[in-house]
Amino acid sequence: EDLEKKGVIFCDTDTALKNSTLFVWNVSNSAVINNSENRTITGIANTTNISISLPYEGNFSWNYYACDDNSNCAFNNTNYTIILDTIKPNINLTSPGDSASSTIVPAEMSITFEFSLADVSNVTNCSLIFNDAIVSTLLVVNKTTSNTIARTTGTGTHSWSVNCTDEANNIGNSSRRTFTIAREGGT
Repeated sequence: EDLEKKGVIFCDTDTALKNSTLFVWNVSNSAVINNSENRTITGIANTTNISISLPYEGNFSWNYYACDDNSNCAFNNTNYTIILDTIKPNINLTSPGDSASSTIVPAEMSITFEFSLADVSNVTNCSLIFNDAIVSTLLVVNKTTSNTIARTTGTGTHSWSVNCTDEANNIGNSSRRTFTIAREGGT
């Protein structure tokens, strides 16, 4: 969420406002990002818009520190969160391998599609694209272990890939793989 889209209103009913300072820090709270900006403000209520450039992708918190003419100062009661993420999820297909083949006795078999991924943000969903159509979507996705989706399919040459969407709505697409399932005896 952009800082410039978050309007902040300071109200001081006893005396006039003097200044406010924007503070932005990373999620570890160990380092204040060097983008703090002080503004002179007046009146008993004020709306201030400030645009800043965040130094890198990640999660940040922000808040205002406001003071009045009597040196009464305070932070807002609530810290706000900014997530800067322009990077698409990176998806690695694991199994079945590209150009893999299997021979089956029954007319159909269950295939487990396995993939892993990495992303700056939380991933909200991943979809299996099977023969150019989305056939299944995971809404609980794990970034630290492999994810699997099972599908029953028949003989023939099939294609598969995965796309994943993160909480910043970046969509990552994996490579596309093919595999073949043949019926035992060729029928």
